[in-house]
Amino acid sequence: VGPDGKSFIGPDGKPVLVPRSQAIGKTPAPAPTNAPTMPPGIARDVASLRTRAKQFSESSQRANYFRNIIQTGQLPLDVASGVKYAAQRALDPNGTSRGSKGEKPAYVLYAELNRFVTEQVNTIMQLAKGTQTEGDGLRAQKQILDNPNNAAVVLSAFEDLQRIFENAQKYAEEEADYLSKPYEASASNEVQEVDY
Repeated sequence: VGPDGKSFIGPDGKPVLVPRSQAIGKTPAPAPTNAPTMPPGIARDVASLRTRAKQFSESSQRANYFRNIIQTGQLPLDVASGVKYAAQRALDPNGTSRGSKGEKPAYVLYAELNRFVTEQVNTIMQLAKGTQTEGDGLRAQKQILDNPNNAAVVLSAFEDLQRIFENAQKYAEEEADYLSKPYEASASNEVQEVDY
């Protein structure tokens, strides 16, 4: 019992001896955790899943960026624009020119959009295994690459891609949490402060 009339009880129900300075400051000593140590193989799997979740989150944000620039008209998608982008790209194949305020011209954004779609569908194929996910990714890629000058189709396909990324991120996070849960200290292992 400390000078404040309280005793610190450990997870086993027995009083825990704490230094007087901690008893006076009402800071209980941490209880030893009974959680087992995570094996290296599971730690690698958890780290890999968390990395995947981060990649999918970044891909979802990038897909949202492209949706926004299409919706706001910053990247017009129509037949005339597509022809114009192809001609501009032929004159500046590296995409190094910039607008008066340093912004990327539409033909550079258009090339980035197409590159993003191809890269992300490949990412989906590698990281988010599953017939449904792979099929959805390929279908979205086909919609965009077959109809690059149809804003409505491209926006719909980007919504599909974003949904795939969000679902894959959620799955990876849940799987990582599931694998790491048995190796985390539980709340019942904490020292409890009890009044007498």
